[in-house]
Amino acid sequence: MASVYKSLSKANGDKAEGSGAPVRKNRQRVLILSSRGVTYRHRHLLNDLASLLPHSRKDTKFDSKSKLWLLNENALLQNCNNIMFFEARKGKDLYMHLSSSPNGPTCKFHVQNLHTMDELNFVGNCLKGSRPILSFDAAFDKEPHLRVVKNLFTRIFGVPEGTRRSKPFIDHVMGFTVADNKIWVRNYQVSEAEPTEKDNGSEGELKSSHRAKSKETEINLVEIGPRFTLSIVVIQESSFGGPIIYSNKMFVSPNQVRADLRRAKAGRHNVRAEKQFERLSKKGELGLRTDVRQKRKSSGLDTACLSPTLGPLLRERERARGFIDAMPVKQTHHASTGSVATSQISLAGTSTKALEHVPAEVFVEIYKCLDLSSALNLAATGRRCAAIFKSHRPYIVLEAIKEDFGPVEELLQLVVLTPSDLRTPWGTWLNKPLRRHKRILCEGGTLPEGWPALQGRLLYEQIQLEDKHVEKLLSICKVVKGWERIYPQYRFHDVPMSKRSLTATENERLRRALYAWMRYAFYFHGDLPRPLPYIASGTDVRVNQLRCLSNRRLRELQDLWMTVQDIIELKLCPSIETIQVNTDFELTRTEASRIGWGDGQENQKVIATMSKLSPAELLFYVDNSHKYTKKRLIQEIRAKHPSFESDTETLGIALSCVYSERYDTIVAEYGAPHHVMSSLWFPSRPLGDCCGGILDMDEPELEATSAQLKEMDGLKLAWRAEDPTRDVREEVPTGLLDI
Repeated sequence: MASVYKSLSKANGDKAEGSGAPVRKNRQRVLILSSRGVTYRHRHLLNDLASLLPHSRKDTKFDSKSKLWLLNENALLQNCNNIMFFEARKGKDLYMHLSSSPNGPTCKFHVQNLHTMDELNFVGNCLKGSRPILSFDAAFDKEPHLRVVKNLFTRIFGVPEGTRRSKPFIDHVMGFTVADNKIWVRNYQVSEAEPTEKDNGSEGELKSSHRAKSKETEINLVEIGPRFTLSIVVIQESSFGGPIIYSNKMFVSPNQVRADLRRAKAGRHNVRAEKQFERLSKKGELGLRTDVRQKRKSSGLDTACLSPTLGPLLRERERARGFIDAMPVKQTHHASTGSVATSQISLAGTSTKALEHVPAEVFVEIYKCLDLSSALNLAATGRRCAAIFKSHRPYIVLEAIKEDFGPVEELLQLVVLTPSDLRTPWGTWLNKPLRRHKRILCEGGTLPEGWPALQGRLLYEQIQLEDKHVEKLLSICKVVKGWERIYPQYRFHDVPMSKRSLTATENERLRRALYAWMRYAFYFHGDLPRPLPYIASGTDVRVNQLRCLSNRRLRELQDLWMTVQDIIELKLCPSIETIQVNTDFELTRTEASRIGWGDGQENQKVIATMSKLSPAELLFYVDNSHKYTKKRLIQEIRAKHPSFESDTETLGIALSCVYSERYDTIVAEYGAPHHVMSSLWFPSRPLGDCCGGILDMDEPELEATSAQLKEMDGLKLAWRAEDPTRDVREEVPTGLLDI
């Protein structure tokens, strides 16, 4: 230890004698204090550093965490020109502020991996009041901000020579190392030991003789403590104020880390809760009981209910297998009703489980009598039920969708849509013939009278419905059920008193409009190339897509399309004004613009762009709108559809074009538009209309008047390579997402 001090003092003395200039004394004093709320570990670290810095002065706890510039006045009163301030947050996090008072700079660190001397209990030790050697990593000279930090460390941790309460010894080293974007601080004792001589072994003798000749001692470093790491947060130009000259972009707040951990745990909890809810719902649908004392409700699939019906079938099957020659039958005569009940007598003296021996054909007939949801639930009850459902799935699904997903022909057409349909003029709107083995599912469409070509010819070959089509069919049915769920919520949004569920007829109209929208969105709103860059008009294929629809179907599609745009405006892309009006607290326009999607024409353009999403995507984003911020939603849509902002939707323009054509035809034929306007009853949600379109008419006279008019499907349906009526055509506006 003495050799270290002597060597350093000798070098300094030689340097001082060689230069005639007066030696400038290093007068650095450090004020050490903390905020309120520090833990005992934080307090022990403060005491450890104070004992290592004899030129420091401790002060009482500082009350304020916002007016830190007042620390300069405390330093002035204590005659200190450096400040080390420990700021505790939430009783967990510790921040260290190192500042050169009163001119700065100030560096804020986040303290992590903290271990005090008492916790480590190392064998190293040093004299209290001795001066340290500061060892800096080479990285401190490479970056500008690290050079500033090095200067602060030198001022604060470097004990000046001749300071009051300091001793003229150098017996410990403080090391500062940069690794993993953090500064690792260690404190070591400089330990000197005489070399030990070895009597045995030539190698030991050689080493001993060599050390004896060189007359050197062994110098080792033994860690004392404390140890901790510092993450730079910001560096300010002045003392506890001024502009920020450096900000660490790699720093992550501990609050954010804890929030992410809580969010991850909450996500796992939500998944478990959803699975538990699904299990309970399946138990409720299957009639399973959690309490054995609870009486089980009877179901049509119970063994007792199926045994009288399945008894003859079971006996025939057992005879065929050779298990029994004859099945005795027990008949019970009821005197009150005069009926005879037949029940199966047990095989080999034991009762049988009827469902275990039900033939597959009977199971298929049972599946035919169920709707799609019940059929899927029954298939999930056991392996045999699932195997039978899988082997007969196309047949079962085609029978199950007739009741709840009609019109079936329009639904099946969505399964066989292909991009090659755009190559022919009628490919997007003419139905294709479908079959399943020898069963005809859809006859296919025919060209209207007066079509310029291919009269009387088969336009499409029959398409065989395969298993891959059934998978797509089930996914479409799931989307349809979702829209049946959310449509009434937003259709009656402006008239809450009139909110109700849709009737069976209204649900069928909604599905019919959904199928027309899905068909149009696949061809003209998706990722397929656009047929023309112009607004739909004239003989455009997009207008022909709607000309083949009747007036009734146009009303339904218009009603659905207006509701879709309302859903986007209310749930996904609200305007800035809407956010300011609907919030419970006051928001400035700048704050609302972070959530809102513009105002006026900008918001309408965003809605027109978002309307190009498919019904499945739009349903997903509406159901999960609470999980998406504005920025995340834009990023995900751009990642899925790179050219999404190249244009806006064209369905509304095509609807207006067909509406104008049919309105002119009605005026020309009837001459009294005010009596026949119900035939093109286009409802509008902002006006509070709760009838027309998909919904039933309130007045029977309007419905009767609408039924008297022609449906006009196929009106002005024509195709020509060029439209002579249009010399100059306006292009479709470009889309907009980010405001």
